[in-house]
Amino acid sequence: MRRLAPYAAFAVLAACSGPSGDDETTPTVAETDANTTALDEATEEVSEAAALPTLESKDGIRLVPVADGLRFPWSMVFLPNGDMIISEREGQLRIMREGVLLPDPIAGTPEALVDGQGGYFGMVLDPDFANNRRLYLSYANGEVGANTTAVVAGTLSDDASELTNVAEIFRGTERETSLHFGGRLAFLSDGTLLVTMGEGFRYMDEAEPS
Repeated sequence: MRRLAPYAAFAVLAACSGPSGDDETTPTVAETDANTTALDEATEEVSEAAALPTLESKDGIRLVPVADGLRFPWSMVFLPNGDMIISEREGQLRIMREGVLLPDPIAGTPEALVDGQGGYFGMVLDPDFANNRRLYLSYANGEVGANTTAVVAGTLSDDASELTNVAEIFRGTERETSLHFGGRLAFLSDGTLLVTMGEGFRYMDEAEPS
């Protein structure tokens, strides 16, 4: 049985350019040219598949769209065959295959509370996915005024079109708001499944110093 460790967390993703320390190794001109050429080729291939414009910041950071038509994408995981599964907050799991967003969502997924910030959240593949095809999904469960973050596990079909044997494996404490659910999932090396939990926008006053 998997161990679960719920915790509250904030995640920050930063992109930096330029050296960060004196011990950084400066790439040679040949290495830089090779990396730039590879990036250009990959960017062109993805952009053509998505038929969307590439954006570039003044610092040279490129944002390359790979899918269009998603409704509030929240999380994504990659299958061993290269397929990307994307969770939409409004309660669907979508498949991106060979650069194309398939029109039909994955069948068999649970109904979510889609209200405020509620809906589908994070996903993660079982560490032994190659053998058991287990997919874990967190989502808002319940109704307006009485809900929580829950996690289910199910078996993904070979063609990734359906989730079967879906069972709830974790349920948080019920609260009355539809905000700050948490919902990120991650496995530790020992098989423990971590679940982030939000505070439900309830304890701002208590958190401020008196």
